[in-house]
Amino acid sequence: MNGARERSLQQLDPVHALAARPLAVLAAATAAGYAIAMTVLHASEIGSIALAVVALVLVAASVAVLVVGTRPERAPLRSGTASLALALVALAAIAWAGATAGTNRFARDDWAGGTIALVLVALVPYRPARELAVDGALSAILLGFLGVVAAPWFAGAHPATLFVVVEMMPVVVATAAAVPFVARLVREIERWRRAARRAVFTDEDETWIARAVQQRTVTRLNARVIPFLERMAGSGYVTDADAEEARTLAAAVRSSVVADLDRAWLASVVSDVAAELGIATVPADAVADPVHAGERLTVDQRSALRAALTALLQHPACDPASLRVRSSVADERHVVAVVVRFDSAEAELRRALAPSAAMLRILLPHLSVAFARPRLTVRFSNDR
Repeated sequence: MNGARERSLQQLDPVHALAARPLAVLAAATAAGYAIAMTVLHASEIGSIALAVVALVLVAASVAVLVVGTRPERAPLRSGTASLALALVALAAIAWAGATAGTNRFARDDWAGGTIALVLVALVPYRPARELAVDGALSAILLGFLGVVAAPWFAGAHPATLFVVVEMMPVVVATAAAVPFVARLVREIERWRRAARRAVFTDEDETWIARAVQQRTVTRLNARVIPFLERMAGSGYVTDADAEEARTLAAAVRSSVVADLDRAWLASVVSDVAAELGIATVPADAVADPVHAGERLTVDQRSALRAALTALLQHPACDPASLRVRSSVADERHVVAVVVRFDSAEAELRRALAPSAAMLRILLPHLSVAFARPRLTVRFSNDR
């Protein structure tokens, strides 16, 4: 997956976008149901059965694109998929206009405007406000044009502008509601995120972190070094064995401090998740991050990765003892590979990891998942 992060609800708030999918699917399905119902109710106005069938097939195809495109494992829904869904329903509107050419008596009976409006509503959780505005404007222009073409056949001596307004109104209303809604939510989410980032590391937090590091060092010294020094002070002399022990202690302390400094975030999060879940079988050398790829992850990406690791390790089919996390540099990208044994069917794997995997797909520019039972391999990179 490539491309910059978009100002859409799905990419800024993946969890709520996942929760909104049933509503999006319902809106898309309602669009198809509405088109079918209006076609059946006004069958007498159809001049070409073939074009009417084509119109309904195109609506069904648009709904299928939305249903498949919004599935969590395919996240995020990109502009190309959204444009395809709208293009199909726009073609359906044209086909319906052709099917009723010369026989269409009432503009209010046309289902094209309502169907396109429902498709736009289904896209609200997934696309930026600016794109929705452009799509809505183009759709309204198309419907207005179709209204002008069909105006001579409508019953009643009304001006053509009235028919244009009736045809365009559903899309205009849907767009006028959707665009400010998405824009406002995006601004609020971005404002909240900026405030959250400012609050992440205050001076007090940094002091606490330094104090924690210092406390670990003091604990290490109290456990081994201080007793040795007390013994030396009490004896009044130093033997060759004491000198050798002092060198050994110094090397051990130095190695331990260096290990703390080099300790990667990936290693920390794996050990923390294992400790929280009460899993003692994760190997001590499960993580090797020599290129410090974990440090390149954003706060959101770290949260998503932690959630994915938690969902994975706590699943009964997962073998924590087989977990291996390795980082490397490939094609100038810092790549992380997570490999673990997951002895279950692929369908079960998808169900278990769907929410967290969807968030990873949304937040990481490069992510691939390969499963050859029982080996699960996840590779990702934060580099654009």
